[in-house]
Amino acid sequence: MSQNNSNATNGASNGRGPASYASLSSATSSVYSQPTLKEKDLDALLSNPEDLLEWALHDPSMFRMIEALRSGDPPAAPLHPVLQHLMVSGPELHGPVLSQEVRQRAAYTAAFGTLAQGINLVLTCPVFSVISGPLIGGPLAVLLFATSNLTQKMAVRDSSHRMKWSKHAFTTYLAISALLTALSPHGTALLLFRHDLNNALAEEVALEFANAGLTAQLEAAQDMAELAQEKQQECDELTNKYEELKNAGNPAYDNFYRQAFGPWTSDVDPSQWASTPTVSLPACPAANRMKIESDTALLNAKDAIRAEETRIRQEFGDDYVSYLEAQKPELYEAYFRRGTFTGEERIRSGTRELGEATNLIFSGKSGPLTVMVLLTLVSLITSGASVYLTQAHAHDPRVKTSWKAWTLFRQEQFVRRLKEVMQQLEGKNDGK
Repeated sequence: MSQNNSNATNGASNGRGPASYASLSSATSSVYSQPTLKEKDLDALLSNPEDLLEWALHDPSMFRMIEALRSGDPPAAPLHPVLQHLMVSGPELHGPVLSQEVRQRAAYTAAFGTLAQGINLVLTCPVFSVISGPLIGGPLAVLLFATSNLTQKMAVRDSSHRMKWSKHAFTTYLAISALLTALSPHGTALLLFRHDLNNALAEEVALEFANAGLTAQLEAAQDMAELAQEKQQECDELTNKYEELKNAGNPAYDNFYRQAFGPWTSDVDPSQWASTPTVSLPACPAANRMKIESDTALLNAKDAIRAEETRIRQEFGDDYVSYLEAQKPELYEAYFRRGTFTGEERIRSGTRELGEATNLIFSGKSGPLTVMVLLTLVSLITSGASVYLTQAHAHDPRVKTSWKAWTLFRQEQFVRRLKEVMQQLEGKNDGK
């Protein structure tokens, strides 16, 4: 029996190259994943060297364990301490006792999580930079990215004293992913459409301040239109009252007629009111005059603004920022600045810049809107998939078992005993 086992072990080692430490852990984990191998059976194997080795050699996965024991491969080197916080690795999403299949799935889950949060970092970093400035906002975005990675790692921890802890971590991971996805449209606008944001604010400033006289003229015309509408309502009320009393045969109707149209005559020429001030006119002639005057004033004000906009476009195109910089430098300095590091032109107020990003999102402009929707969908899909994969991985019974101290103890006991048996057999072979 001993000779046969020795031949089997030599054949296993000669037929395959050295296995990794991950293969060793993968192979040993199969001992506990087989439902037919009960605790008492495992104890019996550990106490009988020949049966232990024979059982191991009849399980194909055990060959990797034997080869790893013979070669003594060291465990894989851990990530650099900085990288450990900036990315998630597969070994951080499971305990030491796990099959190779689930290890690969853990690696995919980790890679997908790092990818999803990396996309979110790129899309939302401009938002934090705008709110807090690049010196604070950039590190803040990276810190949130690292926190997201940490909560993903914590979410898969599952033991008797960490279940609530891991559930809270998963909830935090879900909340961070949702927050970053929600901010991605604003980040996309700030990242790719800053010129549109600058120009939208510059146009607003140009119309509000640089064309203050024309704007005041337009507002005055709008006020006149409102007064004309009020006077027309007064005219309608007096007319209705006049008709009501006249139809009822009440002689008081004449009083309402005079208030609405003036003296009662059948041959009143409307032109007779031309030289009368508006305030002295009856209600209906006053409403007509005010309507004509307000319409004319509105038309003139709009024509003047369009003429000024045409002049600006002819000289500067649609670049209102250049117009302010050249024609109204004091307004340009009040609302715009150059970036600290890139020298890029940007809005001076972060809150105002974020507001312009919101306006662009809801403006309905097809070009920017299409890009923002696409990138937001990328963030939503990758983040959602990462959350789902993390939850599914964390609830896998094999992953839960991999964290338990008892499983690790039994694995180490099994490996240690198998190694002793192999050393004994190799010693016998060397002595022959």
